[in-house]
Amino acid sequence: MGILNRLKTALFGSAQSGDGMGWAGGWWQGNASTSGISVTPETAIRVAAVFACVRVLSETLASLPLITYRRLPNGGKERATDHYIYKMLHDSPNQTQTAFEWLEMLQGHLCLRGNAYCEIVPASKPELVPIHPDRVTVERLDNGRLRYYVRNSQGVKIEKSQDQILHVRGLSCDGVTGMSPIAVARDTIGLAKATEAHGATLFKNGARPGFVFASDQPIKKEAALDTLAGWNAVHQGSFNSHKPAILPFGLKPVEIGMSNDDAQFLESRKFQVTEICRVFRVPPHLIADLDRATFANIEHQSLEFVSYTMLPWLRRWESAINRALIVEDDIFCEFLVDGLLRADAKGRSEFYRTMFNIGVYSINEIRSKENENPIGEDGDKRFVPLNMVPLDKADDVIGKDTSSDPNTDPNTDPADMPSDPPDKTDPTNDKTDAKVHTVIVNTNQTPQNIVAVFSSLVADAAERIINAETREHEKRADKYRENVAKFNDWLAEFYGKHAAYVAKVLAPIFTASAACGHDAKQTATDFASAYCEERKSFVSANGPGTYLWNIQEGNCLRELKHSILEALQ
Repeated sequence: MGILNRLKTALFGSAQSGDGMGWAGGWWQGNASTSGISVTPETAIRVAAVFACVRVLSETLASLPLITYRRLPNGGKERATDHYIYKMLHDSPNQTQTAFEWLEMLQGHLCLRGNAYCEIVPASKPELVPIHPDRVTVERLDNGRLRYYVRNSQGVKIEKSQDQILHVRGLSCDGVTGMSPIAVARDTIGLAKATEAHGATLFKNGARPGFVFASDQPIKKEAALDTLAGWNAVHQGSFNSHKPAILPFGLKPVEIGMSNDDAQFLESRKFQVTEICRVFRVPPHLIADLDRATFANIEHQSLEFVSYTMLPWLRRWESAINRALIVEDDIFCEFLVDGLLRADAKGRSEFYRTMFNIGVYSINEIRSKENENPIGEDGDKRFVPLNMVPLDKADDVIGKDTSSDPNTDPNTDPADMPSDPPDKTDPTNDKTDAKVHTVIVNTNQTPQNIVAVFSSLVADAAERIINAETREHEKRADKYRENVAKFNDWLAEFYGKHAAYVAKVLAPIFTASAACGHDAKQTATDFASAYCEERKSFVSANGPGTYLWNIQEGNCLRELKHSILEALQ
């Protein structure tokens, strides 16, 4: 290091330490802003908006679990709880700090100074000891690596290699150190401090009189002071307000109003809060500035905070840790951001329902995301739509065609084919007979494939049954509130008739199952009776409102399809 560089370092600090603005900025400008107020990380943190933004960023990042994973051969990942880094990053990086405190402090260093440093202490139980950024000087060597100089409590500089320091840097111009947001926004923060100082002076007790006494007559000093003292004695205080006054010497009270500059004080302070939020890219509503927050946009603002503010910080941390601490190719660290992306109850419900219906999540996985305990082994099962099969398995499900007519088989007696089209006025037909016949003549399936074979038929039949129930329950839902006993009488009558309808709808499917060589557990009539009895008991116990809600959510339809397929096996 040359003489000039050593002189600059001794007088003003390294060009690559602290605020990251370079030696020239410290030489010519120091810490003064255009408002004339000195701005440093220590003074900037005393501005409420700056402190709030730093807290939001630091506490949000620290609240996210930092998990160490191991890559699996199938492309997945699992928690590497046996790796020494796992507990160090997840629980306690050193002897004096928890993981939350450690991340919170270092992220605060990043927000205020643009750099965060930790010494990697090798031992039987390695530690990460934080270093204050103001104590660190960094330089780039000729081989491209970095060298760190750390001043201890006695002021002695200790040389550290790149492998001994965990360095997380913010936005950088040289790739060596990050720029301090405080130094970059020095003028903005200086103006905020200037407005605070102005407000303190403006509202300080006695800084501005409320009014003055004017007179066109000369008054001696002693007489003026006596008059003022008498006035204060009689009229000062809340209990003496609005009392009539007698003024000697021709005195007249003149009220002093607030100037235009003073009247714009609050607007200026609000604007500076917005400016500081802009510097840290923090939505104003997160620091209790709700001027532009509404019920319609506040959730989207929070999601944008995660996507555009927190994720870049998280990636900086993950990359720095993976580069400095991990040597294995299959080990990596990652923050869990699921908690920040949680929507409201309605949004989560719709998301979970969709993921469950297509087989992405099981019941236990959904409960785990909601911090609920599993319900047992059955909760680990995944379910898929019964009317959907992979494209490459379609021939196995519907049977391969061996004739020019896709709906006939050469070995089928023509007499077995339906001679007349189904009656469209009968809801139990609706092309069901034709579909059932196609299944019978084209299918030679094992009992294990019964779900795939009959899924489409069962879905159509179940939908017609549920629709018929829905129409009748919607007509008589109001009657339940008027007379429960009368409603229950109607309920028994309806499901007594409905059982015949259900049996008629399901009869072709049960027949087809038998024709395909499957021994059904029940007949269509037995199934219909048991189903209607169960539905009648449920509606009677819970009311039509609950039943209609379950229909609307699709619960009844799913249960009915599952019950029919189970009865066919």
